Amino acid sequence: EQPSLQTQSHLRRLADAYTLFAFLKQTPDVQKVMLTVFSEGDIWMDTTAILPLIGESLVDDPEARHFTILMRAAVDAGLVLFVTEGVIEEVERHLNLAVAYGHNRTSTWTGRVPFLYSAFVLSGRPENEFLEWQRNICGREQPLQDVSDYLADELYIETRNPQEHPDAESIEQRRAVQQLRHATND
Repeated sequence: EQPSLQTQSHLRRLADAYTLFAFLKQTPDVQKVMLTVFSEGDIWMDTTAILPLIGESLVDDPEARHFTILMRAAVDAGLVLFVTEGVIEEVERHLNLAVAYGHNRTSTWTGRVPFLYSAFVLSGRPENEFLEWQRNICGREQPLQDVSDYLADELYIETRNPQEHPDAESIEQRRAVQQLRHATND
């Protein structure tokens, strides 16, 4: 009669799953419908999505780059992928942190090993080649522009300011999305 918030959340997810299952069961050509539903949209990505995509470039077999394949399929379906200038700065800072780790790993490093450094080493590449690989993404002269260019050229992800985007949502829409996001994280 009075379910806890956790129970309510669980039941809501269960209801959503059954709704999706019913939709899929009643739709003869699911792929066609999904392309229609998800075509021509914008996806704003953050650093937690971008770093694994960059790390996946270290996978030698392009067919095994599952996240990259997923992002390319989204673009092919008509979605446009974006990052903000803040995400570009975070990626550039992460790359610099990884370089610093590479120089100091044998001395007194405190903290976690940067993700991209770990991905590089786990890919089987020699640690002394990390700086060269990193420079292909982020050079010395214009590092932020280099990261932005890399994302655009390799992953079809554009850098934009959300306030300048022609379809920038209203304050009410942003608030509603933030409330949904906070509810999901709880």
